[in-house]
Amino acid sequence: MQSPDLLAMRAWLGLDYSVDEIDLWFGGYSSQTPNADALAYDGLSAPREIKTRLFLEFVRTRLGFEYISARGIAAIEAILLELADRALARSLSVPDFCKSVARIDAAVTSLAPSGLAWPEGLSELWNACDWCDDRWTFDNQPHLGSIIEDIRRKLRSKAS
Repeated sequence: MQSPDLLAMRAWLGLDYSVDEIDLWFGGYSSQTPNADALAYDGLSAPREIKTRLFLEFVRTRLGFEYISARGIAAIEAILLELADRALARSLSVPDFCKSVARIDAAVTSLAPSGLAWPEGLSELWNACDWCDDRWTFDNQPHLGSIIEDIRRKLRSKAS
């Protein structure tokens, strides 16, 4: 079962998640947790258009997950690592990678995480992606690959 923090952060950011993943998580939680919270069952039977909202509410109110917290920053760093892996494997285009970085940066900046360490590598990736457009590739923006690789190395080191 996927980490609820990671799934919640993806859903909150609007990055690479599906309602089916939320259903799987609610189902796994409900089957593995004796006396599971009623909101989890509500989430399983809810219409698709409100499942994400119910999941985000569940994770925040029942599991204590806050988006801008040490746990939230750790989830963002895990997402950045996944994005870096996918970009370097060429399964995520440079423009899509940069759009994701910009989305993460905007969300974190809007909530100004006072007293928390900024997500590792986010500023560097945002700067590297500055002015990115749909024509960018690793071939015509060679600086990007080495920056992403450096950030990936730092994130892997921090995670271990």
